[in-house]
Amino acid sequence: MKVTLVASALVEHEGKYLLVQQARSRRQPGKWGPPGGKPDMGETLHDAAVRETREETGLEVELTGFVGVIRSGHREDPNLFVCFAAKLRSGQDGNVLELREGEISGGRWLELSEIEKDAVTLRSTPFKDLYKSVSGGKIYPLELVLHEALDPAPLTT
Repeated sequence: MKVTLVASALVEHEGKYLLVQQARSRRQPGKWGPPGGKPDMGETLHDAAVRETREETGLEVELTGFVGVIRSGHREDPNLFVCFAAKLRSGQDGNVLELREGEISGGRWLELSEIEKDAVTLRSTPFKDLYKSVSGGKIYPLELVLHEALDPAPLTT
Protein backbone atom coordinates (compact mmCIF):
# COMPACT_ATOMS: atom_id res chain seq x y z
CA MET A 1 0.00 0.00 0.00
CA LYS A 2 1.23 3.48 -0.88
CA VAL A 3 -0.15 6.41 1.16
CA THR A 4 0.04 9.94 -0.27
CA LEU A 5 0.47 12.68 2.31
CA VAL A 6 -1.47 15.88 1.50
CA ALA A 7 -1.31 19.19 3.40
CA SER A 8 -4.59 21.15 3.09
CA ALA A 9 -5.83 24.58 4.16
CA LEU A 10 -9.46 25.13 5.16
CA VAL A 11 -9.52 28.84 4.37
CA GLU A 12 -12.25 30.95 6.02
CA HIS A 13 -13.08 34.50 4.89
CA GLU A 14 -16.13 36.54 5.86
CA GLY A 15 -18.05 33.48 7.03
CA LYS A 16 -17.37 31.42 3.91
CA TYR A 17 -14.92 28.64 3.08
CA LEU A 18 -12.78 28.28 -0.03
CA LEU A 19 -13.21 25.04 -1.95
CA VAL A 20 -11.48 24.06 -5.18
CA GLN A 21 -12.55 21.55 -7.82
CA GLN A 22 -10.16 18.92 -9.10
CA ALA A 23 -9.46 19.14 -12.84
CA ARG A 24 -10.30 16.21 -15.11
CA SER A 25 -6.63 15.23 -15.32
CA ARG A 26 -6.33 14.86 -11.53
CA ARG A 27 -7.25 12.23 -8.99
CA GLN A 28 -10.96 12.47 -8.10
CA PRO A 29 -11.84 14.72 -11.08
CA GLY A 30 -14.74 17.11 -10.55
CA LYS A 31 -14.78 16.70 -6.78
CA TRP A 32 -14.31 19.59 -4.36
CA GLY A 33 -12.22 20.16 -1.26
CA PRO A 34 -9.78 22.53 0.36
CA PRO A 35 -6.69 23.57 -1.58
CA GLY A 36 -3.71 21.39 -0.82
CA GLY A 37 -1.10 18.99 -2.08
CA LYS A 38 1.98 16.94 -1.40
CA PRO A 39 4.88 18.57 0.47
CA ASP A 40 8.03 19.11 -1.57
CA MET A 41 11.21 17.41 -0.36
CA GLY A 42 12.39 19.17 2.80
CA GLU A 43 9.18 21.19 3.16
CA THR A 44 7.08 21.17 6.34
CA LEU A 45 3.37 20.35 6.25
CA HIS A 46 2.63 23.93 7.34
CA ASP A 47 4.66 25.38 4.47
CA ALA A 48 3.14 22.94 1.98
CA ALA A 49 -0.43 23.96 2.89
CA VAL A 50 0.40 27.65 2.41
CA ARG A 51 2.33 27.06 -0.84
CA GLU A 52 -0.31 24.79 -2.36
CA THR A 53 -3.07 27.29 -1.56
CA ARG A 54 -1.06 30.03 -3.30
CA GLU A 55 -0.24 27.82 -6.30
CA GLU A 56 -3.81 26.56 -6.75
CA THR A 57 -5.71 29.81 -6.09
CA GLY A 58 -3.26 32.72 -6.17
CA LEU A 59 -4.22 33.59 -2.57
CA GLU A 60 -1.77 34.19 0.27
CA VAL A 61 -2.95 32.60 3.51
CA GLU A 62 -1.84 32.34 7.10
CA LEU A 63 -2.44 29.15 9.07
CA THR A 64 -4.39 29.66 12.29
CA GLY A 65 -4.41 26.13 13.69
CA PHE A 66 -4.64 22.40 13.16
CA VAL A 67 -8.04 20.88 12.39
CA GLY A 68 -7.62 17.16 11.82
CA VAL A 69 -6.53 14.26 9.64
CA ILE A 70 -8.60 12.45 7.01
CA ARG A 71 -7.85 9.18 5.27
CA SER A 72 -9.56 9.04 1.91
CA GLY A 73 -9.38 7.46 -1.51
CA HIS A 74 -8.69 3.96 -2.71
CA ARG A 75 -8.00 1.20 -0.21
CA GLU A 76 -4.66 0.32 -1.85
CA ASP A 77 -3.61 3.91 -2.62
CA PRO A 78 -5.18 6.28 -0.04
CA ASN A 79 -4.56 9.95 0.63
CA LEU A 80 -3.83 11.13 4.15
CA PHE A 81 -4.98 14.76 4.41
CA VAL A 82 -3.42 16.81 7.23
CA CYS A 83 -5.82 19.76 7.50
CA PHE A 84 -5.13 23.24 8.84
CA ALA A 85 -7.42 26.20 9.46
CA ALA A 86 -6.36 29.32 7.56
CA LYS A 87 -7.32 32.91 6.85
CA LEU A 88 -6.41 35.30 4.06
CA ARG A 89 -3.41 37.53 4.66
CA SER A 90 -4.45 41.15 5.01
CA GLY A 91 -4.91 43.00 1.74
CA GLN A 92 -6.02 39.88 -0.17
CA ASP A 93 -9.18 40.07 -2.27
CA GLY A 94 -10.78 36.67 -1.84
CA ASN A 95 -12.99 37.24 -4.87
CA VAL A 96 -10.00 37.12 -7.23
CA LEU A 97 -8.95 33.52 -7.75
CA GLU A 98 -6.11 32.54 -10.09
CA LEU A 99 -6.84 28.86 -10.58
CA ARG A 100 -3.97 26.59 -11.56
CA GLU A 101 -4.73 25.26 -15.02
CA GLY A 102 -4.55 21.50 -15.33
CA GLU A 103 -4.98 20.98 -11.58
CA ILE A 104 -7.95 23.08 -10.52
CA SER A 105 -11.03 23.59 -12.69
CA GLY A 106 -13.12 25.68 -10.29
CA GLY A 107 -13.08 27.64 -7.06
CA ARG A 108 -15.95 28.79 -4.83
CA TRP A 109 -16.54 30.36 -1.45
CA LEU A 110 -19.34 28.50 0.36
CA GLU A 111 -21.12 28.99 3.65
CA LEU A 112 -21.11 26.04 6.03
CA SER A 113 -24.84 25.52 5.40
CA GLU A 114 -24.12 25.10 1.66
CA ILE A 115 -21.38 22.56 2.38
CA GLU A 116 -23.71 20.67 4.72
CA LYS A 117 -26.45 20.64 2.03
CA ASP A 118 -24.02 19.15 -0.51
CA ALA A 119 -23.87 22.19 -2.82
CA VAL A 120 -20.73 20.51 -4.21
CA THR A 121 -19.51 16.90 -4.19
CA LEU A 122 -16.65 16.71 -1.69
CA ARG A 123 -13.47 14.70 -2.28
CA SER A 124 -14.12 13.03 1.06
CA THR A 125 -17.24 13.09 3.25
CA PRO A 126 -15.26 13.77 6.47
CA PHE A 127 -14.30 17.22 5.10
CA LYS A 128 -17.84 18.27 5.97
CA ASP A 129 -17.15 17.49 9.65
CA LEU A 130 -13.88 19.41 9.56
CA TYR A 131 -15.55 22.51 8.11
CA LYS A 132 -18.16 22.20 10.88
CA SER A 133 -15.37 21.97 13.47
CA VAL A 134 -13.65 25.09 12.12
CA SER A 135 -16.96 26.96 12.06
CA GLY A 136 -17.55 25.99 15.70
CA GLY A 137 -14.07 27.16 16.74
CA LYS A 138 -12.71 23.65 17.27
CA ILE A 139 -9.20 24.47 16.09
CA TYR A 140 -6.06 23.15 17.76
CA PRO A 141 -2.65 24.81 18.12
CA LEU A 142 -0.35 24.44 15.12
CA GLU A 143 2.27 23.02 17.48
CA LEU A 144 0.29 19.76 17.62
CA VAL A 145 1.72 18.97 14.20
CA LEU A 146 5.38 18.53 14.94
CA HIS A 147 7.75 18.23 12.07
CA GLU A 148 11.34 18.32 11.15
CA ALA A 149 12.33 19.69 7.77
CA LEU A 150 14.05 16.88 5.96
CA ASP A 151 17.41 17.27 4.32
CA PRO A 152 16.64 17.44 0.57
CA ALA A 153 19.92 15.66 -0.22
CA PRO A 154 19.40 12.10 -1.47
CA LEU A 155 19.99 9.27 0.97
CA THR A 156 23.19 7.31 0.49
CA THR A 157 24.13 3.92 1.86
